[in-house]
Amino acid sequence: CYVLALENGLVQPDLVDAFNNLALLEHQTHPRRAATLTKRALRLEPDALPFTRLGTLLRDERRNGEALEAHKRALALQPDSADAWRENAHSLRAAKRTAKAAQGYDHAHRLAPEQTEFLCDRLLASPFICD
Repeated sequence: CYVLALENGLVQPDLVDAFNNLALLEHQTHPRRAATLTKRALRLEPDALPFTRLGTLLRDERRNGEALEAHKRALALQPDSADAWRENAHSLRAAKRTAKAAQGYDHAHRLAPEQTEFLCDRLLASPFICD
């Protein structure tokens, strides 16, 4: 519906939420399109959550350098976001920067100690630090 609405001019082309929502819908089936839509939303209104999502999309496509840049922008906008720190750490781990990833998971856990999955992520990164 969002695609048809955007293509047929039924939704304002500068409506940030439309691009973000469509990107969420497209994430699983069309990740490149989702990344393009997210970038369009970010041009209209830079925000930490879409930058985090963009980093995740790019990491899923093994575009680690671009993913890390998107996460860096997210963290600059919202340095207290545990989820942004976790996703950044996932991208660092994907880029084989495991020591930095472990630090990122530690930081995410300090920000949100109730989210114990951050500890699991940290433990998963730990065996690879010596590689």
